[in-house]
Formats: sequence, structure tokens, C-alpha cells
Amino acid sequence: MRKVRILFAAPDRDLLACYEKLLRERGEVVTAFDGTRVISLFSSRPFDLLILDKNTPRISFRDLIERAKRDGIPTLLLTDEAPDQPSAAAVLPYPFLPEDLEQTVCALTEGAAPR
Repeated sequence: MRKVRILFAAPDRDLLACYEKLLRERGEVVTAFDGTRVISLFSSRPFDLLILDKNTPRISFRDLIERAKRDGIPTLLLTDEAPDQPSAAAVLPYPFLPEDLEQTVCALTEGAAPR
């Protein structure tokens, strides 16, 4: 299994820490809790997957998903409600099990080319 680079953005730092531990064996997990940090990280290095909580502050999740799509980076959108016309590669509704997150990340990164 090839290690991937994941950018994980969510507004809850404790939740980010838990998810980072959960996904660490898939590869490098870089976290951000607001849009300013997401944009900075997204612009500074390549990622194989973007995991984005719909409620991450200071960012339009739609704009970031579209940018990731243009760069060929799949996006997993975490949300408590079904977004109208999501353009993310996958949507995972809250609440979900850790296994659901792991399986979805695995499916989205299986064919990821090295960056």
C-alpha cells in the first residue's frame, strides 16, 4: 500500500486529532481547522486527497472542492446534511463510524499517483 498525503479540514481540533491518528497508517495527514490554513496548505504542497468538513470556517467548501477537482485531487465532503449538487468525489454524512471513513479514504486513494 502506497502512502498518500491527505489534507483534512474540520472546525474541531479534537476531532481532527482523532481522525489524524485513525488515518496515519494510510500516509501523511495534515490538518487544518479553518479556511485560511486550508488555502495556505493547499497552495504550498501537493495532496492526494482533500477531506473537508462542510462547516469549516472562513472558506467556501464549494470553491475549495472545485479547485481540488481542477487540480485532479479527489475530495471527501463530511456533512450533517445532504448538500445540493455536491461536486465532491464522495460525501460521508455525520454520524459515521471510523470504519466508514477508513473505507472511503481507501477507495478514493487506491489509484492515487505519487505526488
